[in-house]
Amino acid sequence: MTRHRARRSRYTLLLAGVLVLTLLAACAPPAAAPAHGQPAAAPREATASVTPSPEPLPTATDEPAVPTPTEPPTPVVEPSPTAAPVSAASPASAAAARAAALNARLAAAVPAEGAAAAAACAALIPSILPSLPGRTDLSGSTLRPIVVQIDNAVPARPQLHLAEADAVYEYVAEGGVTRFSALFTKEDVGIVGPVRSARLISIEIARQFDALLLYHGASTGVQSHIWNGGIAFVSFGDPATAPLEMRLRNRPAPHNSVTTLRQVRDFAAARGVSPRVPSWPDFPRGDMPESLTRSGTPAAGAAVGFGSPDGAPWPDYRAEFQYVPEQHRYVRSIGGVPHVDGATGTQLGAETVVIQVAPVVVTDIVEDVLGSLSLDYQMEGQGVAYFLRDGLRWQGCWKRAGAFEPTLFFGPDGRLFPFGAGQVWIAVASPSTPIRWVGA
Repeated sequence: MTRHRARRSRYTLLLAGVLVLTLLAACAPPAAAPAHGQPAAAPREATASVTPSPEPLPTATDEPAVPTPTEPPTPVVEPSPTAAPVSAASPASAAAARAAALNARLAAAVPAEGAAAAAACAALIPSILPSLPGRTDLSGSTLRPIVVQIDNAVPARPQLHLAEADAVYEYVAEGGVTRFSALFTKEDVGIVGPVRSARLISIEIARQFDALLLYHGASTGVQSHIWNGGIAFVSFGDPATAPLEMRLRNRPAPHNSVTTLRQVRDFAAARGVSPRVPSWPDFPRGDMPESLTRSGTPAAGAAVGFGSPDGAPWPDYRAEFQYVPEQHRYVRSIGGVPHVDGATGTQLGAETVVIQVAPVVVTDIVEDVLGSLSLDYQMEGQGVAYFLRDGLRWQGCWKRAGAFEPTLFFGPDGRLFPFGAGQVWIAVASPSTPIRWVGA
């Protein structure tokens, strides 16, 4: 009898428990529904990363066929996510402290004569800014330029078809390693690269020319700026761009990512980016006025000692330009050896060389596993510029009035400096970067 009574008690407790759970489930509030007229939240689309594309991939000698993209589009202009709050002891706060210390050193390293020359630009630059000639054709439009991020680390050399760019911007990416942003305006030039990750300055350059930006991934901080940068872009490392990516088998990753302009243009066009624009602001080009020729200082070349904000110039990234009268251009060396185009074997060079002196701010954006901090070149405003053309040198100024405005370069006479018809090479240097002039 006692055993039956105990068993009945257990059954009673079990039924009571089931009844309580049923009542709790009935009283629980329903799941929140989206507000009227608003869809339920959807997961954010994955952004491009710097993960190398999978094998197999063609070699540099393979001219790939233009693919027909079928994957979802890579984001073109997308809002950045809200940043999470950072605690005082976080790595981000440590990066901010390092950035502040480096910026203080940069400010102290600016030569007095450089600061005085920058101040003098206020008197040289006209109050009413002139317009640049728009590049267009008989159809009333022109091919949209592409700015390609080109690797200049030692394992990435020699670059491919860099000589085909209309203009090349050179600057320190981080540490003392330089990178190129190459402006291409042709339909196709063959295989270009190696393609490397974007930097903050990449946005500033693409904005000036209404260009499509091509790069191979970016740090989280830089990618956030690209999303909100108001530019069209294609980033490698995303599954959608895998058909465009190739790898050079004779170079180590990540210094071997290459592609073709035609593939990139077709990919972007399939995703709503117009391959043509009404026009884009070209540099003023033409013959050198006699008065400007008389005012030039004979100079056979120049050397730019690119280096890190917290150290001396890095020899492997020392850029030198030497004038060759027979070629009417300045041939280029890097790290003390001729800088050649890997596709043609010819030495790189430019008809016009510009050294644009721009203030640089060290940010708290971490670019790599070594903790290198991203640099933010102050490309709006005004500053000193040096020009090399026809074996002569001039000191002038540059001016950029807004984020989507082109940079204007003024000679010592206060007029737009005329560039030659060939390639333009622009070295963007901080005020503390050593520059050595080579006499005639």
